[in-house]
Amino acid sequence: GSGSGSGSGSGSADDAIVIHVRDDVRRINRDFHCSKDLLLRHMRYFQAYLNGDTRYEDIDISVHCDVHIFEWLMEYIHQPESPPFLDASSVISIVISADFLQMAELVRVCLLFLKHNANDVIKLPIDLSCLNDKLLGALASLFTADEIERLRDKKEKLAPRLYQKKLEELLNGEAEALHK
Repeated sequence: GSGSGSGSGSGSADDAIVIHVRDDVRRINRDFHCSKDLLLRHMRYFQAYLNGDTRYEDIDISVHCDVHIFEWLMEYIHQPESPPFLDASSVISIVISADFLQMAELVRVCLLFLKHNANDVIKLPIDLSCLNDKLLGALASLFTADEIERLRDKKEKLAPRLYQKKLEELLNGEAEALHK
């Protein structure tokens, strides 16, 4: 740093980063402004772009994301003490984006929400195959096998994959126990 800052908060406008969000589905582009500090604290994904001495004006960050989801994420990092409302229709998009942006705490919050509202999420016309292995494994670890069995999942959108992850988790635990 150059040390030219004149005390608390005065430099916050100077270190604002512009993130260009491209929403391919809605065909809209929107710019979001966020302080470098907040971005680095909450969205670890941006560390690769924002480390070092590059001048921030020279940094061009573009993200392909649903604009409403990114807006939700921005609200979340600006007001973590009163986060925006999470609901069954948005939790999948939010957890996938949070995972991509490396927002570990939000991923945890979303997975807990998903566990407690799994039947509501399953009922919606949402493609759950977009949950990656890591997210599925983390979600499965929150469930017992009995809880997975009690899910109302006639179309098998989630339960079979959770079972598979639960089984892997149990088998890995057995293997580790055998190697001790």
